[in-house]
Amino acid sequence: MEFAQRELGLTCLTAKTTTHNEASVKVLEKLGFVKSHTEVDAVVLNGQVLSFLHFIKQLA
Repeated sequence: MEFAQRELGLTCLTAKTTTHNEASVKVLEKLGFVKSHTEVDAVVLNGQVLSFLHFIKQLA
């Protein structure tokens, strides 16, 4: 994240994970990301309908 801010000049980062991936949600929250919104029924993968949680982290 420091590289993104210092070298790339980014002011925020975004991430997304599926709603059922609790481990990824915990990692993102531990890194300071906050939930911004949920994308319901976003994709069908192997016959399973998946929703996504979107996260954002402000850098500056």
